[in-house]
Amino acid sequence: MDQRQRLLLIVALSFGFMMLLQLIFGKEPEAVSSLTGADVAASTDYTGSALLGGKEDGSFAWIIYGGTRSIWHKEKFAKTFPGEKEYRHSLAEEADALRSVITLATSDKKTKKLSPSLKQLQQLDNEGLLEAYILLARPDDGIALDYPSYLKANREKLHRYVALHVIGQSAKP
Repeated sequence: MDQRQRLLLIVALSFGFMMLLQLIFGKEPEAVSSLTGADVAASTDYTGSALLGGKEDGSFAWIIYGGTRSIWHKEKFAKTFPGEKEYRHSLAEEADALRSVITLATSDKKTKKLSPSLKQLQQLDNEGLLEAYILLARPDDGIALDYPSYLKANREKLHRYVALHVIGQSAKP
């Protein structure tokens, strides 16, 4: 088992243990894991009507997500990671794409109130925890490669994300 596989196993076991504790002590898992990638995606309306302005909750802004990722795939990845020979989905790319959505949604004057998923993403970004959320709730194989360097530089943010948004307790230094 290589280091990446061990890391993913540790993360999976940690979340499984937290879910078990929540069940034992009576806290519903849904209330604790309200910021998982599946929940954000499930609570966002991806229909053409929403994307093209049928709603006034900022959902239309998701249309920029794919465009931002496409720019990363075509040119930005090579500039940001000159040492890597092949493109991969990176933490920097995902954070940039999600921030593009948040920026577009909040800058449009027609947006009256953000959808729950956009509001959650905006909150995470304002707290400085968007990257931690991506690494712990929405990783793929490419993003997972950024975990060791992020952990080394941002251990406190990962701890704060887990404490505030996974366990649901106030973060203690």
